[in-house]
Amino acid sequence: MTDCETYTVQRGDTLSEIAQWFGVDMDMLASMNGIQDPNKISGSIPLPASERAS
Repeated sequence: MTDCETYTVQRGDTLSEIAQWFGVDMDMLASMNGIQDPNKISGSIPLPASERAS
């Protein structure tokens, strides 16, 4: 993945919300970030530029 944007997770964010906001599939987002438990997210999450919502 060479062209990506990152999103800094805020308290209360959920992976499904982040995926919806950026127009990406939640399972794909979890997989590409090595997230095994979508209920435990923190830090910055890279988002694929090719699927990012405008």
